[in-house]
Amino acid sequence: MTYGLVFEEAALKEWEQLDGSVKAPLKKALAKRLKSPHVPSDALRGALAGYYRIKLRKQGYRLIYRVDDKVIVIIVLAVGKRENDAVYIEAAARLTRVNLRATEELDVKRALKKPVKRRVE
Repeated sequence: MTYGLVFEEAALKEWEQLDGSVKAPLKKALAKRLKSPHVPSDALRGALAGYYRIKLRKQGYRLIYRVDDKVIVIIVLAVGKRENDAVYIEAAARLTRVNLRATEELDVKRALKKPVKRRVE
């Protein structure tokens, strides 16, 4: 089963600002996660419990996402540098501003080529 992909509005802006050398490996990793999104070793704890991360060690970037099994969708919450845990702090702050419940299934290939902006309320 393949999951759909939804970007939280601020995460989509971060995604669009990424350099191609960072975006390409993230796309590849996201494509794998859309097939198998629950990766226990990448599960986050604390304020971000229930979320997962995709790590690009060499570039120092992280992508934070949540899996909604009811709708069969991955919701990207934040994309950014790990320096000083900036991406994790921003993701935790967004949780208080964003209610991630209204989602819809998207065409996976289309979403990876050109992410669709969805205000998730």
